[in-house]
Amino acid sequence: MIDFVGNCESITTLKEVVRKISVTDVTILVTGENGTGKDLLVQLIRDSSKRNTKPFVVVNCGAIPYSLAENEFFGHVKGAYTDAGSDYKGKIGQADGGILYLDEVADLDLNLQSKLLRFLQFRVYQQVGSNKEVSADVRVIASTSKDLKSLVSTGRFREDLYYRLNVVPLFLPPLRDRSGDIDDLAYYFLDKYCKKYVKKITFAKSFLFSLQNYTFPGNVRELENIIEKEIVLSDDGVLIDIKHSDRIVTKTFLTLKEAIDDFKRSYIIKSLDLNGWNQTKTAKTLDIQRTYLARLIKEYEISKL
Repeated sequence: MIDFVGNCESITTLKEVVRKISVTDVTILVTGENGTGKDLLVQLIRDSSKRNTKPFVVVNCGAIPYSLAENEFFGHVKGAYTDAGSDYKGKIGQADGGILYLDEVADLDLNLQSKLLRFLQFRVYQQVGSNKEVSADVRVIASTSKDLKSLVSTGRFREDLYYRLNVVPLFLPPLRDRSGDIDDLAYYFLDKYCKKYVKKITFAKSFLFSLQNYTFPGNVRELENIIEKEIVLSDDGVLIDIKHSDRIVTKTFLTLKEAIDDFKRSYIIKSLDLNGWNQTKTAKTLDIQRTYLARLIKEYEISKL
């Protein structure tokens, strides 16, 4: 199952709400800035739901041309228009029994919003070219990076549709508001991309410090991209500085203790790697007691690369 990394208070609370609502069919509205992980959260809800083996149909609401939107959502019957040579279920019909995920729902045209509202109210709809009502057993999850309340106040989003979608609101905070999760996320992506690119790399404290002092306008997605790029362009060993980002300024001055700790950790890791992570051999190479080496490994939280 997908794991949503993070242990700050807002994410811990969010996970608990997700645990409770995943097993229900309640309609959910996920909001948050771009890059905060809305799609990942929706996938987690789907995987935890009783519909996890049923259809999961994603609709990118901002990518459907206005002229095709109704057909894409509700489908058509054969002969509905010149090129309609056969019946087409549409996204709602395809999702019958499963989940319909409306990504960037704020981009829906007002005319389509009214028809979607009717479906949410009665769970029936009409295909293009037909007067027959079709029912569908669909759980609806929507997401947006825009301020729907603001769009409602300016008449660009239906208020009644907003309340139909916003039964259980889930807000994903920007990464700048959950800085306590940056280290955990960085190590998660480190593990992911070291495996993908077959690298043996870890972080120095100075590297993590630089991440902690950046605001991440691109949120978790930007953090992931930074880590992947550093891993791809770096040799095996310890990453001390962020060398391949023009947006993050690495801390150029460390306290004496920070500098010594970074050097010790890096040197011990290098020595362990050269000795096949055999602590007895490594202690002999470093001319220290094995028990002291074990204490340093614990102190600097060193694990095998």
